[in-house]
Amino acid sequence: WLNPRLAALQSEAIRDAFSQRFPEQAAAFAANFEALKRDLMELDTELDAVVKPNRDRPVVFSHPIYQYFQRRFAVNSRNLHWEPKEYPNGEEWKKLEALRKKHAFKAVIWEAEPAERTVDKLKSLGVISVVFSPCANVPETGDFLSAMKRNAESLKAAYGASTQQR
Repeated sequence: WLNPRLAALQSEAIRDAFSQRFPEQAAAFAANFEALKRDLMELDTELDAVVKPNRDRPVVFSHPIYQYFQRRFAVNSRNLHWEPKEYPNGEEWKKLEALRKKHAFKAVIWEAEPAERTVDKLKSLGVISVVFSPCANVPETGDFLSAMKRNAESLKAAYGASTQQR
């Protein structure tokens, strides 16, 4: 659901299937779908507004789970396969340095808060850490839409005009 447009299409298919199975509830499914679609399109617009001005800015995602987001918003990105709570080994840092020579990124986008030691090492290299939860599980607070709005706000550090440090 990292591409709100695809999420809306999936929701539409679910609405249709539920309406066929439970025709007496079709009006409720339709109304709920319209509200969800409106929310998803607003989210799509919000995310696009964050990345669009600087979508060519090189970034790195810590994990290869953001493909739908990367494709939908056409961001200039590469993927690592780093776990947030694990400090990368020497070989992984070497690969990161090699990647930086080809893809001059200044932000790594994580699915969860990375280890402080990793953040500090990246910071020493001039790279900020940004958390963008893919919402693979139910958020600790709020719901999917509120979590994605927090994500949009977080992305401003990577795609906004400033390059403030975290």
